[in-house]
Amino acid sequence: MQELQAVAGNPLTEPGKKLVIIATHSPNILALRSASDLPSMVFFNDQNTPPIQIAIGSGELNNVKLKALIARLTATHRLAFFARNVLLVEGPSDEIITSQLARALQHPLLAANTQIVPVIGKSEFVDAIKLFEMMGKRVFVLADLDALTDSNVLVNKFSTRPEAKDAALAVGHNTLIELDYAIRSKFSGIVQSHWSAIQSRVSTHPYWEQCREGEHTDQVRRRATLAFLMSNGGEDLDALTGSSDFVAIKKRFAVLFETLEAAGCFILQKGTVEDYYRSTNNNISKIDAAALEAESFEDAPFGKFQTNYSDIIRAIEAAAPIQPVDENLFLRERLGGMLGAIFQFMETATPSSELNSRARSFQPDASIFNLDNCSSLDELRIRVSINSPLFQRNTFPFEVSINENLTKTIRDKLPAL
Repeated sequence: MQELQAVAGNPLTEPGKKLVIIATHSPNILALRSASDLPSMVFFNDQNTPPIQIAIGSGELNNVKLKALIARLTATHRLAFFARNVLLVEGPSDEIITSQLARALQHPLLAANTQIVPVIGKSEFVDAIKLFEMMGKRVFVLADLDALTDSNVLVNKFSTRPEAKDAALAVGHNTLIELDYAIRSKFSGIVQSHWSAIQSRVSTHPYWEQCREGEHTDQVRRRATLAFLMSNGGEDLDALTGSSDFVAIKKRFAVLFETLEAAGCFILQKGTVEDYYRSTNNNISKIDAAALEAESFEDAPFGKFQTNYSDIIRAIEAAAPIQPVDENLFLRERLGGMLGAIFQFMETATPSSELNSRARSFQPDASIFNLDNCSSLDELRIRVSINSPLFQRNTFPFEVSINENLTKTIRDKLPAL
């Protein structure tokens, strides 16, 4: 790289220099020291989208916050330069939990060309979104609940996306901003009017407990109340207040969350990622706690596991869309062609060894199956079993006759997954 950089330059303005073009998948080769280096890069995101190059003199490159973000890009950030989809999360603990959830769910991120990128606090989300959108990436966000309760910055950013506009219109609002404002204003009034009645319950949430004495502002009240509401429901709070306000406002927040998710913004509705852990240990660091929680994913009951982390799982599925591999389709294609050909030449007395030998001569994958001639004097029949331990199916072995509908039989035995 040092040799390349020594000769690289614009020969029109720097005689003796040469234009050097490098195609790479290595973040170590990216020479990105400042925002002014971005126009020298061309981003190829997928085979259906023209490559993207940020124009020299683009106004976004003068953004002070964007310049600061680029100056402190980590190796993980740079890996995202090669991804099609980027999922921004709020810190290393969120990155550990999200990536290990994807692994436990067998939902591979790399197969979907998706990279998780941790940012330094919620204040960095918008600048990171701008940076990756300039490169043509599909950007998603997984944010703590206070990113929504404390500010409308994320709402404003995602409101411009077509998906947000369509989702807002579907629930009777012209824009996502309008929907958010109506719910936010109503919620603020409810919390203020009922605070004395609900304080003892909602103050058990870490949003309240972890604040020092004197820091319990109206902002913290809203954080703690909404986190408690989304974690426990509104019936308890309505019982304390003698109203139906909290059940009703929770339904409205559910609509807001769904609308945000349609646009690519996912909120940790319980508060922070630590509020999803099944066990807590206050004597270790947040990163160590996340690592311990992630280790338990292998032993967690699948249903409970999915329910507890449903907010994060939805973000993973949206940011890393993958087409499930249908092994049965692969097997149907091979078995259908093989049996169709075998029935053309076999006779009642044809040895099973010849059936298998002939099948393997014209079907390279025929060794997956084993064929036995179980014909009677009146009808040609084949018993099909599976040899390979990779493709065990409880519908095998089975018998099929030359007089049956071969396509229907195979589809019944190997249904779509």
